Parts: sequence; C-alpha cells; structure tokens
Amino acid sequence: MQRIIKIMSLLLCLVLVLGLTGCGESTKDKEKSGKLSIVCTLFPQYDFTRQLVGDKAQVTLLLTPGTDSHSYDPSPVDMVKINESDLFIYTGELMEGWAAEVVGSLNESVAVLSLPEAKRLKENAADFSSHVEEDHDHSADPHIWTSPVNAMLIVREICDKICEIDPENEEFYRGNEEVYLKKLEELDSAIRAVADKAENKTIVMCDRFSMLYFCEEYSLEYIAAFDACTSNTEPSPAVIVEITKAVKDKNIPAVFCAELSNRKVADAVSAQTGARVLELHSCHNLSADDFSAGETYLSLMYRNATNLKTALGV
Repeated sequence: MQRIIKIMSLLLCLVLVLGLTGCGESTKDKEKSGKLSIVCTLFPQYDFTRQLVGDKAQVTLLLTPGTDSHSYDPSPVDMVKINESDLFIYTGELMEGWAAEVVGSLNESVAVLSLPEAKRLKENAADFSSHVEEDHDHSADPHIWTSPVNAMLIVREICDKICEIDPENEEFYRGNEEVYLKKLEELDSAIRAVADKAENKTIVMCDRFSMLYFCEEYSLEYIAAFDACTSNTEPSPAVIVEITKAVKDKNIPAVFCAELSNRKVADAVSAQTGARVLELHSCHNLSADDFSAGETYLSLMYRNATNLKTALGV
C-alpha cells in the first residue's frame, strides 16, 4: 500500500512539474543537439547502451552510483527525465517494481524496452547449486546480465530497439554492436577458461547472492549467506557457522563479498578460516569512485575473472 501511495504521489508530481515546465530545458536541449535521449535504470543497461550509441545519443543513468538498486524509487525529477526521453530501458518488475506504473503514465512518444527476466534459469537450481538457507527463492533472480552470454542477448535487444527508433544511424549502431559483442565473447571465453581449469567448482558468497546466472553459465556451485532480493540485512548466526565449516572442510582459499557491501559476514568467516575476502561484482551498480574512474561492465567482469581464479585455486 505504501508503494502504491508513493507511486501515485510521484505521478501527481510529474503532472504538476510537466504543467509548470511546458517544453522544459531538457526538451530544448534535445532539439538543439538533435540527439536521442535514452534513460536507463541500472548500470548494465546504461553501459551497454553507451557502447552502442557513442556520440549519437544522450544516455542517462537513473540510479545514483553507490546506491542499492533494490531500495531505489524514482523522484519527480527522474520521472520528468523518463517522460521527456525517446527511449526508457529497464530490467523488469522483479528488479524495478515501480516501473510498470511509471510506464503506464508516459507520453506515447516514449519508446519502452523491458529486458527479459529469469528466462534462462535451470528448472532445478538445486541440481547444480548448494544453498545454505532453505527459504531462498533463487528462481526469481533478476540479475540476468551477470552471465556475459545473457549480456550479449541484452545488447542485441537494445541495439534492435535503438535502430527501430533511429534507422538513419543504424549502420553506425550495428558497427558498434559488432565490436562490443566480440568483446563480450572474449570476456566469456576468459571466465570460462578459469572455471574449466578449476578442480573445486564451489564459490562462497558471504553476502547477498545475485550471481545465479553467472554460476549457471560456468557450471559453478555456490554457497550463499542469503538471497539478493531478500529483505533481510544479515544472515542468522547458524548460517555463518555453516559457511565457516564449509570453507574449512573444502579448504577454500577465498570467500566473496558483494559490491557496496559492509563485508561484515565475509570478514567474520575470514577471521575464523584464514580465507581471503574478495569482491564478486554483480554490476547492478558501482561505487561513485569506480564510476568516476570510468569502470565499465567489461572491466568489472574481468575483475571478477581475476578474483574467481584466486578463489578456485586456478
């Protein structure tokens, strides 16, 4: 109910803001530049899109670097940005529960692309994964881009949509698509080489787990403290004890924490086992420092490949 009230309030604010601004500065700017305006909710879509469009479009990231995507709700200013764009890209209702209401309020001139959710999950996650907590529902993992193979599918979908909106520049977009898909193929090969060489196929995530597609793609098992989309902020002490035992029993050299994590659980397990603490980045968002430094999906995923090599003892 609170979410519905908030969405309705935002919609009202949007109507008021648009009524006050008329054509607005952003519309004037777009008319002057002649560029497409594309708004993306999360970093992966944002980064994929900017690789495709180059200087042919203005790409905006809604989620502020350093913040958690699961707790984000659009501000009235964000809604104006979406409503004045040519294309709005989001993941889907599992990740952005607020998006459906917003999409229903948009101008007809705004094209919308909702990326596929949970299409490539195995029917029985338990057949290839190890879970610590029994109440996880990993079948609803919306972090589809953590598999570079999925990332290729997403890039193709985004490029198709952009070419549909701006056919005059299709050759430019398709050229960038070809180059970027080759880079994603090279990334996939690099990660696959690490996973294939490993005798131990188990990774330990002492944090929220959002790497199901990653593990599925590279035939990795995982032990996770708790699910990425849970409302819990910390796992139970029993879970920490079980993770610690597993690290000792399997002689695992490194455990993982998520990006933007407080590392509390990972540090506790490390203190008990001597395992190193490394980051496994889901790329849903990145720190303000990483954003300023120009990090990309590719650079973050190559960082994952390096850390995976250490954790699997390759």
